[in-house]
Amino acid sequence: QRCIVVHQSDAVLVENNVAYNTFGHCFVTEDGVETNNVFKDNLGVKTKKQRLGIGASDNRPATFWVTNTMNYFIGNVAAGSQSSGFWFQEGGSKPLYQFEGNIAHNNNKFGIALYPNGYVPKTEAYFDDCKMYNNKDGGIKMKRTKNIRLRNNFFADNTCSILYFSNPRFNSVTDSTFYAVAPRHAATRCVNGARGIEFNLDRSYRQIQVTNSAFHGFGNVPKGCAGPGVALKLTDLEGKADDEYGMPQLSEVTFDSPGNSFGIKSRDFVDRTIFFEDEDGGMNPTPGGGPGFYVHNEVHNMAFLEGLCSATSGIGAKELMYCPGVCLRRVYIDTGCCSSTSKSATLAIDTQLLVTSRTDAAKTYTYDKRTTVKKNSRGFVKQDNQRFDIALPADEYDFILVDPTTGELVSSSTSIEFDGAPSCDGYVTKDSLQQLPSPK
Repeated sequence: QRCIVVHQSDAVLVENNVAYNTFGHCFVTEDGVETNNVFKDNLGVKTKKQRLGIGASDNRPATFWVTNTMNYFIGNVAAGSQSSGFWFQEGGSKPLYQFEGNIAHNNNKFGIALYPNGYVPKTEAYFDDCKMYNNKDGGIKMKRTKNIRLRNNFFADNTCSILYFSNPRFNSVTDSTFYAVAPRHAATRCVNGARGIEFNLDRSYRQIQVTNSAFHGFGNVPKGCAGPGVALKLTDLEGKADDEYGMPQLSEVTFDSPGNSFGIKSRDFVDRTIFFEDEDGGMNPTPGGGPGFYVHNEVHNMAFLEGLCSATSGIGAKELMYCPGVCLRRVYIDTGCCSSTSKSATLAIDTQLLVTSRTDAAKTYTYDKRTTVKKNSRGFVKQDNQRFDIALPADEYDFILVDPTTGELVSSSTSIEFDGAPSCDGYVTKDSLQQLPSPK
């Protein structure tokens, strides 16, 4: 039992229909060849799992099952599915003709699911004026996607409004509003860890971009509730955190609870260099405190920040520090050793890096290398620990390489690279770092 199935047909108008308590996918483009069909102002409620084998995926029922994006979805409502509201199961690379004014709520999985095969249109695909609320797993799951533009959308009461990871190119959110809970329930309903956007470490050109949007209520803890939520949360989703990464790009984004603007699942990143620039001060837990950086509270990240940072109060309070008025930049110091294309090889740790502030010799820290594993779609490529990956605030520094066993100075040439420049002034450059010569 499905509801309305468009089968190898084009230019069909499916309008003003109600489907309740049905089994399997409900409103369907069946074979993926159907185009120019219009699904408008339809309501699907309580879409349940089909266990009789009608289709391969009807045991994960979507109220709207989209197998071809070259159709129109306007003003539809998907409520109470045992799986997802709208499922782009075979997204492919075709254009999306129109997806506007749709609502997905109270679904057991996601309001909109763009997975497992992803959706990578060659041109921009717009999801406009939609509402996603009270979906158990999340509002929208974006995995293996690109060129997706979410415009003027409303999110509320989702466990996670946007789950974002493993995307080949960036996607964007503009003019959208995120509520931890719907405004009318703010005084009574528990937030308990709700996330606005949960994201993975990914390369800058893949990372989500958020513009002119607002996050509300993630710091709200009504009486009797366990704790707050977090607007932006960093998690190693499916163990797919990249070794070269940037953070979400924010522009004109507001948080009514800045102390709950950013959180981290700390145990996933104990050996990583993690920091997030707050360009305009809107994420500063201290109102009016000015711009700064959130920094993962690990010794190697905080080595040159003593006395410059304070603990945060929301999710990640023990794991994150906020450092106002500092200017951090990521630095890579490459020693040329060691790497291997053998997965079973054990790489030698040839050196440690001893860095000292040139303006205050009491500020010094010895960094360890971290072995990284590079993979592609076919699996393992190589492993290496050729470079040190560190974060340094504005200052001038001397560094040497030392033997990790004896502590003696090691004579070895290095090369220095930097992440992109932050927006703050005074960040470190090649002129800020000097490798001291070996003693004769």
